[in-house]
Amino acid sequence: MHKTLASAMMLFLLVAGCATPQRAVAPDPKLELISMTELPPLSSPAIGFGVKLVAVFHVLPDGTTKDVTLVRPSGVLEWDRPAIDSMKQWRFTPLASSEPQVDRWLRHAVIVQVQDPVVMRLAEMAVPTQQMADSLYALLEGGADYEALGRRVSNESEGGSLKQAEAVNIARYPSHVRNALSLLRAGQVSRPIRIGLNYVIFKRYPLEN
Repeated sequence: MHKTLASAMMLFLLVAGCATPQRAVAPDPKLELISMTELPPLSSPAIGFGVKLVAVFHVLPDGTTKDVTLVRPSGVLEWDRPAIDSMKQWRFTPLASSEPQVDRWLRHAVIVQVQDPVVMRLAEMAVPTQQMADSLYALLEGGADYEALGRRVSNESEGGSLKQAEAVNIARYPSHVRNALSLLRAGQVSRPIRIGLNYVIFKRYPLEN
């Protein structure tokens, strides 16, 4: 049975089968969905191959989700409950330290559809500014080693980090990230991609057997 992973373009496009989000209109353009977790499989005949939800997210200043209310549920309580638990793990853009640290509420339409998962083995090098990201990308284009550069960024740059390679379903990322990752071949690095407050350079590795 396929598992469901939400992938959002902003209406949300959810993947299920992955169940994937499409896109929902957000009143605050700075409040973007940046990471999703799996949704329950669409196994109920009452749900079929797709469903449209309307959810209200209570988002904390750090971008984590405190609570989710389905104002338009699927109608299948056994599916809605674990779906809410999953959506409580979704992450949004955090507030910058210079902004008032207040809670935010976001209403989203979530369209859940059946879609095969796309799994890649990816590492992530993240920095807080585009200038830093562009400089790192230029070094990589010039032949710098990704892992060594990432360790240096993590140890020496404020706000820099390196996430080691792991297999992920790219449906967890927003649509602009998925589109960029779909072009990567094993061994290649992406151009800097903005995700929330950070700029991320991905490297794709071969999947392990």
